[in-house]
Amino acid sequence: MAVAAVAMSVAFASCSKNDDVQPGEVQMHMLQVDGNGLSAFNHSVMLQGIDSTLPATDAEKANLLKLWNDEKLARDVYTVLGTKWSIDHMTRVATREDSHKTAVEFLMKIYGVAIPSGDAGTFADESVQNLYTSLVETGNQSLDEALKVGLRIEELDIAEIHAQLTQTSNANITLVYDNLVRASRNHLRAFARLLSANGGTYTPQYLSQDDYNQIVNSPNEKGKSFNKGNGKGKEHGKKGGKGNGNRQCAN
Repeated sequence: MAVAAVAMSVAFASCSKNDDVQPGEVQMHMLQVDGNGLSAFNHSVMLQGIDSTLPATDAEKANLLKLWNDEKLARDVYTVLGTKWSIDHMTRVATREDSHKTAVEFLMKIYGVAIPSGDAGTFADESVQNLYTSLVETGNQSLDEALKVGLRIEELDIAEIHAQLTQTSNANITLVYDNLVRASRNHLRAFARLLSANGGTYTPQYLSQDDYNQIVNSPNEKGKSFNKGNGKGKEHGKKGGKGNGNRQCAN
């Protein structure tokens, strides 16, 4: 679906437990999270919150490319290591990371940022290529090391997204990034559970021990949602207007 074709009114509102879903509305989450915390983007829901008229700075565009590389790195490493150790969980995380990469690509297309070409495991950025090689080599050593590589990647993504969020006020970018970091925290929790079940331990490298502990000991996160309904009303499109409308809720 092209972003330009999305012609929906979005009213941003804070929703309590009692008014999350109004009569005639259906709640749709940007993140589809299963019982293990594996988190994929629902791109059609995401597009409801995107305003393609918002401008982006050169720095924000450069950061989008950097984050795209991070998501591709995660997908490519998980694909290799999931196959190497027959870890179905890691292979399934790889498919979720591909949906994260696609979410970033939507923003890149809006802002005219070229999407790099290249096969799995290849990167134009030499530093990313070197990191990919290092992570795969480490993960090939043992099952424990493969799971630790998963933790390291998710931890790095969380730190990187937090850093980029301090450098932007663009509502499109913050919307997508907020959900990306929630997904990364969910995946961090999932890898931590697997490593613990396998008898392994992990020392965080990019987050403080307190921050790491707080994440892995907290519940999975659903991310942003949009309550979609039909008809007239303040919470369904523009005031006094007709047609479909959406309310965005932070959950």
